[in-house]
Amino acid sequence: MSNTTNMKKLLLATLALVSFALPASAYVILPNVFANEYCSLRDIGLNEDDALKAATRKSLVEGTAVKVDYKGVMMDSDVIQAMAAAQRRCPQHL
Repeated sequence: MSNTTNMKKLLLATLALVSFALPASAYVILPNVFANEYCSLRDIGLNEDDALKAATRKSLVEGTAVKVDYKGVMMDSDVIQAMAAAQRRCPQHL
């Protein structure tokens, strides 16, 4: 799966978690917390979708996401940083 696909999945998971109550821009992901949680959960056998959701939920804090153009796709910079941190921590799972 490509990095862009993974980032889109993470962005969708983030939006799904917060869209029921607050606008997505009310939260940001702490990249290192996300990577630690995601990689730990994958290491113990959680599937990708469940690990993404759990890691996203654990790493969300109040804040305003900064939108950036990443390879032609507008994305939140925290999502890009979170996926980069996870790729460094556990490339075998991404």
